[in-house]
Amino acid sequence: MAKKRVKSKKVAKPVIKSKTVVRRSKVVLEPRKPRLMGPMGDQLSRDLAKSLANPFEVSACIPDGSRGVGCFSVKISTTLATGTGTCTSAAINLDPRSIAFNDSGSANTTPTISGSWSATNAISTIQANYDAYRPISAGIRITYISNTQTDGGVLLLGQVGGDTPLSTFNGKTLSNASALCSYYKTIPLRNGAELTWRPTEMDDMMAWSATAGSASLVSVGQATPYLICFIYGGNASSTLAQLDYVVNFEGRFSNQTFLPGGIDTVSPHPKAETGWFEKAQNFIRLVEPIVPVATNLFSMANGLRYSSKTADGYRKV
Repeated sequence: MAKKRVKSKKVAKPVIKSKTVVRRSKVVLEPRKPRLMGPMGDQLSRDLAKSLANPFEVSACIPDGSRGVGCFSVKISTTLATGTGTCTSAAINLDPRSIAFNDSGSANTTPTISGSWSATNAISTIQANYDAYRPISAGIRITYISNTQTDGGVLLLGQVGGDTPLSTFNGKTLSNASALCSYYKTIPLRNGAELTWRPTEMDDMMAWSATAGSASLVSVGQATPYLICFIYGGNASSTLAQLDYVVNFEGRFSNQTFLPGGIDTVSPHPKAETGWFEKAQNFIRLVEPIVPVATNLFSMANGLRYSSKTADGYRKV
């Protein structure tokens, strides 16, 4: 007897038809961008910005590709004193041959300015090593050091155009002297103050001046702006304030067969950084908002920086 076929109860699995989709990717080749060093780009421009913001602690060269150059600074510390009068004054110039003027020990109530600018004590060393220079940054710092019971007086800080000879301030009252300044500020002498200079245009930093020559007369105009510090109404016959100032320069070596520091075997000559001036200015603007704001602070449009010694330490640039 034939056996009946028993149908399997297994359910056949459905056949799923798969479709492979190939996606084509588009590769776009772009030129490689230079790697930035930090949030603001090239390191040399950042170093320059630091010097512009704080000339008392940082010196830097201009990254424009100049060959055979090096940085040097002129730093001087002195005092401002009155004679039988109540006025004393000083000025700082951006020229190592005519770097400063000090009218200490005056017997007058207004500035007594005559004679010549003073060259830095290191002028012979500078002239022996460099045949040309250009200023990078500069600053004056005033600290009151006299009796706190006789600390009256007004401090005038300002920048003056080079076409105005320093002798023009001779005998000028506070209001008349202020009128001769491109930018100025008056501050109580007891507070002390700080003033810095930095170039506001790239052309200010490009020109070279010869180191040869001697100090010029105060009756002669200067090639660059200069800074003044006048004290009016101070206590007579007193040493009123300590004056510290610094000017940072870039110098071109006069003997190109001898380069202090040696030659970099990887890059014999520094390459110019594109947009170095803008990068330096942008870096300064970047750090300003993140620094705490203090009292007794003011700044001028041309980059001058002032701050009172009674502030909490922040110096606006």
